[in-house]
Amino acid sequence: MAGNDKDNSGAFFLQDKGDNDKKPDYRGNLLAKKEKLFVAVWKRVAAKSGNEFYSLSFSIPNSDFSIKDPDPENNKGVLFSNSKKEKDTHPDFQGKAKILGVNYYIDAWKKEKDGKDYFSFTLKEIEEKNSNEGQDSYNQDHSQSGGDDSQQIPFDEEQQSQDDSGAFNIFTMGQQ
Repeated sequence: MAGNDKDNSGAFFLQDKGDNDKKPDYRGNLLAKKEKLFVAVWKRVAAKSGNEFYSLSFSIPNSDFSIKDPDPENNKGVLFSNSKKEKDTHPDFQGKAKILGVNYYIDAWKKEKDGKDYFSFTLKEIEEKNSNEGQDSYNQDHSQSGGDDSQQIPFDEEQQSQDDSGAFNIFTMGQQ
């Protein structure tokens, strides 16, 4: 993402983990609200469903994260495969994140360059109009990239229910 100055967008790239399984599978950068952030990404498999998903962690470069954030979901996110994808312009993955205290929807596209996988992604701030709107708010307000031929892609509600102890609970934010 070197040289990227588009707000609420970023990319993460496949990393060599060596012998350390705890290292992230991908690393990259993000610009959110004009703040440059690092992103670390781990590919996971849900124990109950067997579905793959990506767990994201965000950090501010050169910051002191020694003080524990009281909100366990802050600066974390998750991406699931977009089972509703109909066109190449639609995201391959969709999810949610809470970054610097702000809730976002994430659209991500898996790409390849020089034989190496990477993801580009965009953020759209979730407008907290009414905590009961949840899914309806996403379907009505969420715009897709891809120009004039883009369509509204509903977020896959089945993916939300497949959350298990290995995934973050951010898919239930604002929903009771």
